[in-house]
Amino acid sequence: MFSSLLSYGQDAKAKWVGEVPSIASSPEKWQNLVDHLYDEGFYYGAMAASFRMLLFFEDLKTKEKAFQYLVRMIDIGYPHSLLDSFFYGNLDITDKDHFSQSYNFYKGIVNKVKSMKKWSDDYFQRIDKDNFRKYQFYQAIALYRKGQLVESLGVLDEILKGELSDKDFTFAKKVVRTKARIHFERKEYDKSLSFYDDFLLKVNPLTPSDFVERAWNLFYLKRYDELTGTLYNLESYTARNYPSFEKYILRASVYLENCAIQNIGLLQRSFKKEFNRSINGIINGKSLGKLRKLKELAKNTHPEYKKSQNALERVFKEYRKIKTLPSKFRGLANYLYRSEIRMLQNYSKFYKEKALNKAAQELTMLYESIKFLGYSTAREKYNPLTVFLPKEEKKKSLIEVLDYESQGFIFTWRQLGNFWRDERLKYFGEVVNKCDS
Repeated sequence: MFSSLLSYGQDAKAKWVGEVPSIASSPEKWQNLVDHLYDEGFYYGAMAASFRMLLFFEDLKTKEKAFQYLVRMIDIGYPHSLLDSFFYGNLDITDKDHFSQSYNFYKGIVNKVKSMKKWSDDYFQRIDKDNFRKYQFYQAIALYRKGQLVESLGVLDEILKGELSDKDFTFAKKVVRTKARIHFERKEYDKSLSFYDDFLLKVNPLTPSDFVERAWNLFYLKRYDELTGTLYNLESYTARNYPSFEKYILRASVYLENCAIQNIGLLQRSFKKEFNRSINGIINGKSLGKLRKLKELAKNTHPEYKKSQNALERVFKEYRKIKTLPSKFRGLANYLYRSEIRMLQNYSKFYKEKALNKAAQELTMLYESIKFLGYSTAREKYNPLTVFLPKEEKKKSLIEVLDYESQGFIFTWRQLGNFWRDERLKYFGEVVNKCDS
């Protein structure tokens, strides 16, 4: 009886224990592979290889190399968090070089997330807190979350006053974008706008959400022609598979503000042309997974699903180029990419239904809002608050707060590379105020 239970326990344990295949059992091969992948621009492969090295091997040399590449991936702007990777393996390093401080900084954060304050404090003590910019930015974000906006701006200004090299480009964009958002929250729209016009939308790679954030500044500044011109950039070829709900909300807000009934009709037709098939499918109970446009929208509605879909796109792109690698790397690279694809596909399936349901909900909510927007816009022409306003107050905004987040609309964009845009920010879309006519 006892022996049979022991045998059952061993069998059960075996199901949860995996063996590293012989092709992937040499740490030296992994070290050489990750060097080559990074040098050749196989960045997803370099990130995935680094994570496997942490899981497969215990020697310090392999672990340190893996963490070095993970830090590099963060520094060059990998679009999703890699902090989870720092849960695995430990290095005892106290140097003040960039890698050592970055490693201790990220370990400090993950231990704080795990509520292990003693360990977190120990890692943070190894950082030059007065001069290490990542820690300073971390402090600025903490102040921002507490609502201490002026103090946060002060820290961000100190970071930008320091010496920044070409390697700090991605980091500098994060700092500047945070400054722009804080000025927006302080209703300093001209200041916020200047950061998009003078820097964020002048350099590649662009982040399309910067066009949206620029547009919101223009909305509150009542520069509607420039706002609608800015939104043309979201129709670019590169952004074709990433439809933005927010561009419709911005346009609708402008037309409502200006009682532009005819423009609302054009907006409704544009929306219907893009999403009518998906909306009818939802209403008629069609399987959500068969609605092409909804599947595209779902990539932006659930963070974990978005992460897996973006990763799959990158891994397939690199996998197709494996044949360009030297023959001595292809076997291990093939194992890495094929296993990564299987893992990501399973991970994606786990979140797919939730993402599709969320996309369907958001789409139908926006559809109903836009469908009845024409009535609201027409009614605005005869709103007593508008009709009987003193003449000198006619141009005041009728909308004090636009809080779409409480309705479930949370907008995020994936990081894109170079793409066509209005480089001079000179596009205009004329909007005529109809409230007085």
